[in-house]
Amino acid sequence: MAIESRFERPQSFHSIVGIRRENEEQQQQQQQQQRYERWPIYNQLPPPVQRLRLPALFETKPLTPSHESRVQWFACQLSKATLRRYLSSVVVVTTVARPTPMPMPLPRGGARLELLPQDVIDRICSYVPYEDLLRLHQESAALQRVVNPHLASHDSKLSFVLRAERDFPQHRRARNLGCYMCFRVLPADFFASNQALQAKLRAAPEDAQVIVNLRRFCIYCGIQSGCHSAGDELNTRGGGRLWLCDCLRVLDGRTPGCKECKALCPLIPRGSDDFMSLRRVRE
Repeated sequence: MAIESRFERPQSFHSIVGIRRENEEQQQQQQQQQRYERWPIYNQLPPPVQRLRLPALFETKPLTPSHESRVQWFACQLSKATLRRYLSSVVVVTTVARPTPMPMPLPRGGARLELLPQDVIDRICSYVPYEDLLRLHQESAALQRVVNPHLASHDSKLSFVLRAERDFPQHRRARNLGCYMCFRVLPADFFASNQALQAKLRAAPEDAQVIVNLRRFCIYCGIQSGCHSAGDELNTRGGGRLWLCDCLRVLDGRTPGCKECKALCPLIPRGSDDFMSLRRVRE
């Protein structure tokens, strides 16, 4: 039996169909290549996508942050080194049904306190004791502009002045006294021994006057509050003598008169040489 070659062997029906499909695919590829070759190539580039202005599908309203997210953002803006001892006073309400106070977490960042809004700083100061606010106020010039120690509670200021006057060695040795109007501890020469002990106050114009007892106050606080008026003679607790001119300046008893308002010193005798010379200058 003779061996037939591939070309002499009779082909089956399936092989013929496969060859036809290959020929059709080759013809389609050639037609597509000819079609692409006929297209002209333009030098102008299409506009970028950023320039296209598409209408918005729907309008999105800005989401209002929750109270917890605001507190977390606020905690991250504070300085850990500056407010470590103050964050325990600011609490966060965890749930509405059963409010549980929780201390504000310490921030991880290094933001500065003076970068916060002033109303936020004032709210923090209202929770901080007066002694700590004074220490914070003296840290830097930037903190002196934004931190107000007088925003502390009245009880905190009162207790600190009492303790500083009694226990601090620098005030106890010099016998300094505390002022309960400006809440400072000052030398004894800043206080008058003949100050008013009572005052009449009126909450509203139609209300009746009420007599109240006054605590110790310095001479300058007495001038601002109206307890000391022009022409008053003041004897200080340190043994000095002062007087107030018409422009409410505190002058020494040896000063014959004020150069601004030309007021005469009431402590100088009327017939003395200093009094007569000052009277001529005034006239």
